[in-house]
Amino acid sequence: MTNDEAQISRDSARETLSHLERTRQQAVAAFRPPLWLTVIMIALTGLSTLSYSMIERSDEWAQLFYISISALVFCGFFWTFLVRSRGVGINYIFENPFKRPLAMLIGFMGGFLAGISRDLTESGVMWSPYLFALINCIMLFYLVHKYPTGERLKEDEENA
Repeated sequence: MTNDEAQISRDSARETLSHLERTRQQAVAAFRPPLWLTVIMIALTGLSTLSYSMIERSDEWAQLFYISISALVFCGFFWTFLVRSRGVGINYIFENPFKRPLAMLIGFMGGFLAGISRDLTESGVMWSPYLFALINCIMLFYLVHKYPTGERLKEDEENA
């Protein structure tokens, strides 16, 4: 590792790499939604899971399902606006081979849990919508908090 003028020391290279990692982590953290928006999105996800599971019971559950999905989409657009106002560019098509399957897995798991919950509700297990809505909420909160861009956000122990 030589430069035209001087040789870079091992400590200098480590310091530069750690600085680059901190900068990357700060960029990933800038993509994380604020806590209040995360809570609203989590609540809407749970509400949509619950209302989808109970949709056969009455038309009110169907209306609640459509309203919660619409509000969730609105929150997604608002999150995009917040991120862009911070100067962070958003790429919806993932180039990283790990991010695309992770995004597909998240969507599949949410839909799968909602479908299982609906089937169990139709077969008479009336507590399943509440349990699966809670599982969807916990799963989404963890993933939005730890993987806001599809990459794991490592908390800085020195600043925490």
